[in-house]
Amino acid sequence: NVDPCVDMDGDGVTTCDGDCNDGNPYAYPLAPEILDGVDNDCDGIIDEGTSIYDDDGDGFAEVDGDCDDTDASIYPGATEIWYDGIDQDCDQASDFDQDQDGFDASAYGGTDCLDTDASVHPLAIEVFYDGVDQDCDGWSDYDADYDGVDSDAHGGTDCDDDDALIKPSAMEVYYDGIDANCDGADDYDADIDGFASDAYGGTDCDDANPSVNPSATETWYNGVDEDCDSSSDYDQDGDSFEVNWVSGGSDCDDLDGLVNTAAVEVWYDGVDQDCSGGSDYDQDGDGHASDVYGGGDCDDLDPAAYPGATEVFYDGVDQDCLGGSDLDQDGDGYDSDAHGGDDCDDLDSLTNPSATETWYDGHDQDCDGSSDYDQDGDGYTKTGAPDGSADDCNDTNAGVNIGETEVWYDGIDANCDGLSDF
Repeated sequence: NVDPCVDMDGDGVTTCDGDCNDGNPYAYPLAPEILDGVDNDCDGIIDEGTSIYDDDGDGFAEVDGDCDDTDASIYPGATEIWYDGIDQDCDQASDFDQDQDGFDASAYGGTDCLDTDASVHPLAIEVFYDGVDQDCDGWSDYDADYDGVDSDAHGGTDCDDDDALIKPSAMEVYYDGIDANCDGADDYDADIDGFASDAYGGTDCDDANPSVNPSATETWYNGVDEDCDSSSDYDQDGDSFEVNWVSGGSDCDDLDGLVNTAAVEVWYDGVDQDCSGGSDYDQDGDGHASDVYGGGDCDDLDPAAYPGATEVFYDGVDQDCLGGSDLDQDGDGYDSDAHGGDDCDDLDSLTNPSATETWYDGHDQDCDGSSDYDQDGDGYTKTGAPDGSADDCNDTNAGVNIGETEVWYDGIDANCDGLSDF
């Protein structure tokens, strides 16, 4: 009698326990399935889970190229779903490199900026101005010189996209014929005033100052030739004489071309034509304007004649311009008798024909030529006369003197003998 529960293959499981093949120690319930053509785990299926068995029922086993035999959506030829981390078609290519150019998409940690175009990747040659960043460097496709500014031919402001030194932010180097900063201005017009430098065939005499050019308004006397006409900045009237407050200048009115040191003076018109600095109403330069113009100078052609001048009497000239007679030195209204007048003392204004005689002072105030000691004019002098005579005892009565005949008993000593009249 054979015991049906004997473990014939020594695998620890009897037929009574479910060993489906008690002659094979590798076959028993829950045994690991191996590729041997035997139902090792006694589940009724042979070689499931091995490379030759299509475990997921998608028609492909591992030996057929199924890279995941636990998922029926994964097998050779399956539709690839990109960027989910699963190799659906089992081609072993990166699931993040859709265009299969060898570079994963940048959106998933790679460096390919356009993963649907195999011609776009970091090693591709850039083709500028087509709108595509072939080399995935992130640089503008319209900036061929890599200066950070797009070409002006494609909507940017770079006027030369082949030269990185030429762009709007570049420092302009004038006079080299290159518009380095792309402002479109004349390269020979450094101050950008619309006029090229005269050093390069233009007409701008100072190409570093925009306020200096042929159309500028001249600002006089600042030392700058704003309008570039080459004339002196200190000769506004253009008479070839610079204004007198400039060293070496001599023009006292730089707004009048007829006024300068070479001009002929026209007197009494209020203009100092010759810039002498003197009054235009003082022709003789004596410091006093002509009396015709309110200055008081009675002869504006004679510098010796003016108010306050020292009068030289008896020369026929009114030096002090007082208007008095030149023959009346004492100003008493009577000319000197030495010059045809009747003033006997032209140095004393109190002595003249109309003066009141002061008797007995030795001076002939009224210029009548009579003795100052003969008041009554009887020809006899009063006691005290310079000649020592004392012939008239009463010099107020012409009938009393030593030459008179005495008339007795009238109370008058007519003959001045000093005796009683009685």
